[in-house]
Amino acid sequence: MEVRLRARIAALAEAEPALADDLALRGALIEIVDRAETGPFELRLPADLVRARLAAGVPLLDRLDLPIPPSTAALFERLTAAMLAAPDTREPAEALLVALRSHRLHAEQLVGEAIVGHDDHLAALAASAGIAEKLVILVADLASRAVLADVARRLRPALALGAWDRAYCPMCGGLPILAERSLPVEIASSPSPAHGGGGRGIGDILRCGRCATAWAHTLQQCPDCTTGAFGVVHTEEGGWRLAACDACPAYLKISASPRAERLGELLADDLETWSLDRWALEHGLQRRGVPGYRLEHGEPPGEELDDD
Repeated sequence: MEVRLRARIAALAEAEPALADDLALRGALIEIVDRAETGPFELRLPADLVRARLAAGVPLLDRLDLPIPPSTAALFERLTAAMLAAPDTREPAEALLVALRSHRLHAEQLVGEAIVGHDDHLAALAASAGIAEKLVILVADLASRAVLADVARRLRPALALGAWDRAYCPMCGGLPILAERSLPVEIASSPSPAHGGGGRGIGDILRCGRCATAWAHTLQQCPDCTTGAFGVVHTEEGGWRLAACDACPAYLKISASPRAERLGELLADDLETWSLDRWALEHGLQRRGVPGYRLEHGEPPGEELDDD
C-alpha cells in the first residue's frame, strides 16, 4: 500500500514538475496518515442507540467518548516534523514541536477537538500557546483522520442496523470528499448504507474524507447547502467529472468507478484530481472545509453492540 501511494505521488509530481515540492509534502503527509497505527482500544455502542441515531440523522460518533490512543502523540509529531520541509511552514512547525515537547500543547487534546470538528477550540488553544492556528488546525485534522478511519472500520458493521439518507457522513458527520458513480449491482442492492445500499437500488455513493466511510446518496440535493441541486458542469479525461450546486458555490468530484476503502487512497484520489479543483476555483466554486454535522464530546459508550 505504501509503495503504491508513493508511486502515485511520484507520477503526479513528474507530470507537474512546477508543483513537485508541494506534491511531495502532501504525499508525505498522506503516507503518514495512511500507515498510522492507533493501537488496540475498546469501543462499544449499543445496537438500540445505533438504530436511534441513524433514524434521527445523528452520526454514530456524536457525543461518544472516543479513546484517544497514546500513539496519537507520536503521530502528531511526525506530521508536524514533515512540515519542516516546506519553507513557509518550517518556522511555525518548529514552534509547534517546541510547544508539544514542553507540554504547552497536548497532542491528545488537540486531536480530540479535531475529531469533533471544533476548529474554534483549536484556534483558542493555539493562540494560548502563541502558535500559528492554521498549522495547529491542519496537523490536528490530519491526525484525527487516522483515528477516525480506524474507529470507522471497527464500527462499520453497525451501519447495517439502519438506513441513512443524509448528505453528511453517518459515522463522523464529515462532508464527502468525492462521489462514485456506476455502482456494481451487488453493491447497489446491498441493504447496508455502509456499502452504498439502504434500499435505494442503483445510485451514487458518497465518500467521507475524514473517516473513509461510504454511504448511498443520489446527489439530487447539495451536501453543503442542502437546498440546491447538483449537476455536472465539467468533465476530464479518466472519467472524473465535476458537479456543482445551482444554489451555492459548492462542488464535488465524481469518479466513474468505485474507489478504494483506505483513507490514504481516497486522499491520493483527491490530490491526483487537483486539476478539477483548479477548474472549480477559476469558476467561482469552492469546497467547504468544516464537517456537515458538528459533533460534540460526550459520555462513555455503554453496552456492547449487538443486533437484538
